[in-house]
Amino acid sequence: MLLFGRKLTAAEACERGLVAEVFPDSEFQTEIQKRIKLYAGLPKNSLSLSKQLIRGVDKDTLLKVNDQECELLIERWTSDECAQAVMNFFTKKSKL
Repeated sequence: MLLFGRKLTAAEACERGLVAEVFPDSEFQTEIQKRIKLYAGLPKNSLSLSKQLIRGVDKDTLLKVNDQECELLIERWTSDECAQAVMNFFTKKSKL
């Protein structure tokens, strides 16, 4: 998916653990409102501390990877290959 830009359906994303649940369009607003009411009643400080614990485990790794991604993006954006891809994109669009 990441390498080849393939889009996943909502069901595929759920199967692969990228989303927790999938709702039909007709039920989405109703389900979201129920959850908002439920979550709003939870203890704020406990939620905040739990989120910190969950996120803290991998924080250093994520920051390191983010730095590497930024360096790579700078390199790719300044490459001849990127410049050519941008030119190709605008050339195709102007023919419409």
